[in-house]
Amino acid sequence: MMKKDKQGFTLLEMVLVLAIITTMAGVLYPVSRQGMRGMTLQYTAQAFAGELLRARLLALTENSAIVVRVTQKAQSYQLLSAVDQSCLRGPERFLDKTISFKQIPSREVVFHPWGTAAPAGSYLLGSAAGRINVVVSLTGRVRIERVKS
Repeated sequence: MMKKDKQGFTLLEMVLVLAIITTMAGVLYPVSRQGMRGMTLQYTAQAFAGELLRARLLALTENSAIVVRVTQKAQSYQLLSAVDQSCLRGPERFLDKTISFKQIPSREVVFHPWGTAAPAGSYLLGSAAGRINVVVSLTGRVRIERVKS
């Protein structure tokens, strides 16, 4: 008589493992996609707040007013000299297409040589993952707030 060595997997075992993997992928994919959207929104808000702080520091160190020009339609922002607005103080930066962008009030924020900002306002960034508010106070302070849904 020949002895049967059981090597490998049966078709039933392979189908069962494939079904488990497919089920797990179906459950985890939406969760991971939402997490990536949230990380993109958080990163964008932090980068924008960093650029606002850079504008304030430029105004302080160069003893010259710096304008933060936001183009909502193009979803971009750029730093300019307030005295000569053709003098760019950095490259134009574009937001991710999945992020909405709203400036309140709609006037440009100007950082003055003594560190203050006018007008005070906020920038609302949003996506499917939520909303984040980047706030600029009259004192020139920049902070990030998560907006509760």
